[in-house]
Amino acid sequence: MTVLVVLMAVVTSRPGGANQSDLGAATGSTLQAGDQANADPSSTASGDDPNPVTPEETIAPETTETTVVPVTTVVVGPSGPAWPGPGQVALTFDDGPDPTWTQAILDTLARYNVPATFFVIGSSVERYPELVTAMVNGGHSVQNHTWGHPYLTQLADDGIAGQLSGTDDVIEGILGKRPTCYRPPYGAADARVDAVAASVGLTKVMWNVAPNDYLSPPPQAIVDNVVARAGVLGPASPLVVVLHDGGGNRQATLDSLPGMIEALSAAGYSFVSVC
Repeated sequence: MTVLVVLMAVVTSRPGGANQSDLGAATGSTLQAGDQANADPSSTASGDDPNPVTPEETIAPETTETTVVPVTTVVVGPSGPAWPGPGQVALTFDDGPDPTWTQAILDTLARYNVPATFFVIGSSVERYPELVTAMVNGGHSVQNHTWGHPYLTQLADDGIAGQLSGTDDVIEGILGKRPTCYRPPYGAADARVDAVAASVGLTKVMWNVAPNDYLSPPPQAIVDNVVARAGVLGPASPLVVVLHDGGGNRQATLDSLPGMIEALSAAGYSFVSVC
């Protein structure tokens, strides 16, 4: 199957703001039953990254050549479901595009023939449009992670709309189509935020596996966290893994991907994009 991709008044000028990495876990209407143990969007003790995104990150990714066996892949088109099905896993990446890490992550995904979903920051999309094009060319879904990574629950309705619509606008200007899904920074959303998002055509997508890769633990710890969480949820459960390709040094995330993909494939999961 051909892979498809898949402040502020309402936007008279581009909304802006500081960009930060997400919490390690969050709740939301798309979380599956029984996931509350992996969720606490309001607690800074859960792992808010206080450091702002630095798109000029200069640490070069280090890659190691490995023998790659392509894994089973199921492709969900850009208008597909916002949550995977039983036995499927969606790898999702927040806070990009980043000029240092995004392309290296795309290269790894391509080696394994694995689709993913990128929740992108509008201000970074505007700076690095070629990386968004590369996402789509690689068969991935590009979705909305706001313009400047604020706590949406702390904004007025027009501020929320500006953050989301401004990002949709810049993505549409590059790709010729608007996102259908959004992920609220820090997992911070409520009924009001969801209603504003719905009014601009966006469905919320959260996660149920959070290996806290933004803290840069050892790569194997990221893999082990994902595998352990999959074991808790059960082999038939859908998995949505939240990872990061922007917001800081993502070498640990990059290095964890081969082991993560191979372990989940060996456990019988197929890989999908969402939205």
